[in-house]
Amino acid sequence: MANRKDKAGGNVVSEKSCQQSKGFKSQYDAKIKFLKLNMENNDQLNEDSGLKELRGSHFEIKDEQPDITDWKVKNDSDQIIGEVDELIFDPQALKVRYVVIDLEDNEWGMDARRIMVPIGLAELDDENDHVILPGVTLNQILLLPNYDKDNLTEETETAIRK
Repeated sequence: MANRKDKAGGNVVSEKSCQQSKGFKSQYDAKIKFLKLNMENNDQLNEDSGLKELRGSHFEIKDEQPDITDWKVKNDSDQIIGEVDELIFDPQALKVRYVVIDLEDNEWGMDARRIMVPIGLAELDDENDHVILPGVTLNQILLLPNYDKDNLTEETETAIRK
């Protein structure tokens, strides 16, 4: 199996964006999802608040970093849990917070649905384009609420982090 040392977690915008986005500092200590501000829409940063889906936003993955969208999601026993469908980020902090996983075609026989998992639980296997959720069990997945992009609230986050 490929080296899975990379621990996924949110991080900040690229250096180019930082120079034009007052007060943000770059951090380059992990090969994870980074966001960079689309400079055409720089004013949008101050208007955004709360969690947002990356797709369709005014943000994108930082250059030189893998885009984990559409990567297979597996447990540490190499069983397929699903596929990364979306990344959820905090536009104020410029950090990815959650991975939305489509459970269709999973190896556990679960019904097809979408769930949201904290990005800090994920490890990246970028050699094989897999996201690994070490120690995650079927029961934990079953307890997660269905993902609803219109319900990205503190209550939803609390339910997911239990």
